[in-house]
Amino acid sequence: MVVRLLPQIGFAWVMRTCAFLFLFLLIIAIFTVEARTPPKPKPWEVAAFFRPLRERPFLLNTLGLFFFSWGVFVPFNFLILEAQYQGMSAELASYQIAILNAARSEILLLQPPSLSLSPYSLYMQITPTS
Repeated sequence: MVVRLLPQIGFAWVMRTCAFLFLFLLIIAIFTVEARTPPKPKPWEVAAFFRPLRERPFLLNTLGLFFFSWGVFVPFNFLILEAQYQGMSAELASYQIAILNAARSEILLLQPPSLSLSPYSLYMQITPTS
């Protein structure tokens, strides 16, 4: 949507259009999604967010996930640029992430169930979009 609207209406109106689309979808979600359990108000404190980082396994897991995310998702940003550099048209290059996601989801569906239960395969299903 962004790639096709950009030359027609300009950057500012493309961003506004995306924002209005998100607003419309969020309004639908707000009125249709219900909580499974009633909310229990608790006092909010900042220290509660940093307290788990005192445990060494949790801290290492958090740092590992942070660096894993950088290693997996940052190359997605350069996928379109590299495709254009190698000679692919700009219109087709913009669909590279969607093509990669479609190929990856097929691989995840065809793998044995024992591998699909690993935490890495669940993390691989989270894919960025551009």
